[in-house]
Amino acid sequence: MGSEFQKLIRKVFGKKAYVKYAAFVRNNIRRRTEESKTVYNEINRGLEGVNQDILQAMHDQLTEVMVDVVKIGRNFTLAAGTCIAAVAFILIMALDYPVTVISISLISLVFLYKLYEFLVNKFCYVDARIILVYKTVLENRINMKKEEESGEQI
Repeated sequence: MGSEFQKLIRKVFGKKAYVKYAAFVRNNIRRRTEESKTVYNEINRGLEGVNQDILQAMHDQLTEVMVDVVKIGRNFTLAAGTCIAAVAFILIMALDYPVTVISISLISLVFLYKLYEFLVNKFCYVDARIILVYKTVLENRINMKKEEESGEQI
């Protein structure tokens, strides 16, 4: 399971392109400008010839993913609080030992899944760098298309 950003990049550009971009970003983490320019040019070439409507749909999809990543952080806090409350409730009820162990184990599994999801999306530095470059390319392309359209109307 990868981060939401990784899923989007793989969906839009494919697994090979994602692996290539991620490897390049990891290998050039100290040289940010070079890393960004190279990935920017690669993504820009990949979006050549894409019309305005598709670019806007891609931008909207990117915005949705960014909102989803923020929601994961917010939902983690709620999930952690709910797990703690559920465990406390189970312990206060003083159920039979096997029921208590099974219940707390299931709650722990849910919590571990939510923790994993949170950590993967919180610390996806490489994916976030690629997404920022992708966002810049999309916005530049959309603005260029708008300028072209407004220039043709005059």
